[in-house]
Amino acid sequence: MRRKEGGTSLNRVTVKLLRWRAGPEDGPEANTVGSSLDHLIGTWSDAAAAEFERALRHLETIDKAMWE
Repeated sequence: MRRKEGGTSLNRVTVKLLRWRAGPEDGPEANTVGSSLDHLIGTWSDAAAAEFERALRHLETIDKAMWE
């Protein structure tokens, strides 16, 4: 509903809502997501990454009925 009223893409609305719920819009932390998960970067094995990609593959299909 909000997307249609404002003429904004669903991606932009999603990012804006995530930023709004994550923290302040003004100041030095306005565009910062945070570093609390940085210790996980690069910790997946190739097999785990491939399994994750397979599990999410169905999400890459566009449901055309949603955009009519």
